[in-house]
Amino acid sequence: MISLSKDKSKGGETFLCGVGQEPKQRAATADAHFTTLGFTSATGEPIMCAVIFKGTKLDPAWTLGLDPFALWEGQQLDLEQNVGERKQYPMGPECTFNNKKIPTFCCASESGSVTGELLTEMLKAIDRIGVFDRSTGLSPFLLLDGHGSRFELSFLEYINDANHKWWVCLGLPYGTSIWQVGDSTEQNGCYKMALIDEKMKLVTQKNDAGLPYSILKTDIIPLVRKAWAVSFARKETNIKAINARGWGPRGLNKNCLTHPEVLATKPKAHGNNPISADVCAGASILGPDNLNLTEGLAGTLTDRLVAYKNENDRRMGVNREEITAKKRETATAAINKNKRLTAGLLVCSGSFHLGPEVLRKIKEREIEQQGQLAERERKTREAYDKHFAEVQAIKALQQLPEQWSSSQLKVMVKWYKQDSDAAIPSKKQELLTRYLETCS
Repeated sequence: MISLSKDKSKGGETFLCGVGQEPKQRAATADAHFTTLGFTSATGEPIMCAVIFKGTKLDPAWTLGLDPFALWEGQQLDLEQNVGERKQYPMGPECTFNNKKIPTFCCASESGSVTGELLTEMLKAIDRIGVFDRSTGLSPFLLLDGHGSRFELSFLEYINDANHKWWVCLGLPYGTSIWQVGDSTEQNGCYKMALIDEKMKLVTQKNDAGLPYSILKTDIIPLVRKAWAVSFARKETNIKAINARGWGPRGLNKNCLTHPEVLATKPKAHGNNPISADVCAGASILGPDNLNLTEGLAGTLTDRLVAYKNENDRRMGVNREEITAKKRETATAAINKNKRLTAGLLVCSGSFHLGPEVLRKIKEREIEQQGQLAERERKTREAYDKHFAEVQAIKALQQLPEQWSSSQLKVMVKWYKQDSDAAIPSKKQELLTRYLETCS
């Protein structure tokens, strides 16, 4: 978002004002959403910057960006001399990986956020440049969060195509903020703080120069370029974030499970259970058959004790394997029934891989949905044709509306009814009144 109205101050930043007064800053409120995505290698090197503008179509001027304070170099038509860092048309940050130069990928969507189609185009751009050498027989690996765009057919078809195979896996769907490097302080945290700072500098500079106090879509790329340089582009801090997030041989899941926030929710071990075995040291020698466990107060207490024991065992993880197996079985059954496939459902079934099996399930679901849509359209058409025939039959009688029966009036009123009209009345006189009001 390029509006300043919702930006917060950076940590520790203070402002000078009068005693008893509240410091206020002028803010540009023009709102234009955009999303920045950073592709980072496991070695900490930035691979590509992607910027998604909110719009139905990408304007080339947004891709170039515009620095209104950079001086024009050369003649009036010398465009190439004025493209690049510190130039009037700065363009987005360029990354270098595997000796390949990867420019910023700019695109647009109606919401300003990522879609399966846009994500596919990003991978296509990386493949066109030849960033990864596929002659070795190895395919690049991509780790993503569980956003719904990952389950769109166009994306799944591309990554599972043998001609440009990508091994794509999902991280834990309910622990994204813990394992995803893009959410780290070193990347997204620094990026947001720098973006706020650069936006304020820009509008202040515009105001001093007598320009409108606003941020335009052509300002987005220059802003992203400056914020990217102190966040996603820094290999050293990226490595620090990667190590802290658990990108290593022990796996992301272990890192998530040992996170302080997660450990705080861990059930206590059996040894910490306040109900100790010592309490039962003087247990009765009577067998269960000689005890009243089903009737009266004793039966009620027994039921409650059993329910408590079962719930306590569940919390303590006594039947953890059984519970996990049951969840996996339930998730797998839901997937086999062509339920909407989500990251949570896939992971619960025991898989993190967006491979051929996921593609097959998505295709099956789409075919099923297309069949359901075709069936609804067929029924709608049949109902329309039947209704039309009834209307024509009534008109063919060449009778006055007052001569029609209640059922005939209902047919005619329904035919001319608009979505904004009130419900169709049930009494004949009311039907006649509605029809005359509608068709008079």
